[in-house]
Amino acid sequence: MLRVRDAWEEQKHPRGQPKNPGQFASGGGVSSSRSAPSEQPAPSAVKKTATPRKVKAESGTQAAKASAEASKARIDTIVAEYKSSNKTLVEERKAVKDIAHAVFEYMGIDKSVGYSTEWPRKFMVGDKQYETGGWFSPKDNVVTICTNTRPDNPGLPGLISHEAMHAKFEAVKKAYDLEDEKLFNDMVSERGGRKGVTAPDGKIRPEYQAEYPIHTVMPNGFGGNADTLRKDDGITDYSRAYWEAEATNSSDALLATNETLAEMARLDHEGSLPRLLWYKNSKSYKPLYEAIHKLYPTAVQMLQANSK
Repeated sequence: MLRVRDAWEEQKHPRGQPKNPGQFASGGGVSSSRSAPSEQPAPSAVKKTATPRKVKAESGTQAAKASAEASKARIDTIVAEYKSSNKTLVEERKAVKDIAHAVFEYMGIDKSVGYSTEWPRKFMVGDKQYETGGWFSPKDNVVTICTNTRPDNPGLPGLISHEAMHAKFEAVKKAYDLEDEKLFNDMVSERGGRKGVTAPDGKIRPEYQAEYPIHTVMPNGFGGNADTLRKDDGITDYSRAYWEAEATNSSDALLATNETLAEMARLDHEGSLPRLLWYKNSKSYKPLYEAIHKLYPTAVQMLQANSK
């Protein structure tokens, strides 16, 4: 989840300051009950993205730079068209949705991921209260952007990138869990058990890597290096708040990792991630971030095949 305020003018609104809740906030988490103002329109129905998505280029490469520039050019066109329109609510919602699909294309998000709008809501990270700008629902596989989000807000593409990264994280995590179950079954199979599938260092043997593509790339999974992830986090005040909450047992390491990666995706679309020394020197988050982008299409295929 990402606060819209965090995705908005970062220099004027430092991260981690839960004030001015009427501005952009970040999304995330499960919906809570609340009464919507009667003058507001009803939330839109869930929509599905229209076209298959390509694999996102590795951050910092020329291909990634070209992809980001193309995405920004498309978004600039959408915003310009909106500004020249009558700026009705229908036109505003359409522009936000079009920007979301432009970011989905840039992020390589699969067409199975839905898009919806909802009212903003408040949420807590440790002892800090925030207001949502959007969120991703793993149960429904839907990215939701809040109705207080205007298409000409410069932080909107970063906000959508943040939520789209949650969709990727959840898909790869679910695929990893499917492989984990299969690996456990292989431990007691006639194949020779775990000793036959994995090498002494725990990595998948070459002859079985096609069967375990997620474990092959991520032999330690998501929590195997939690201590390193906890120590290395420093990408934004917002993601750091989750690690601070984790230290007091009001959050967990997996959620904090998820939010940190989502913040990396936001900064990646904005163009600052590849230039950060934190990212260049990272021995934990950088490999994990790129691994999730790389594995996402395979994870989606695995999940779709498993659902049939």
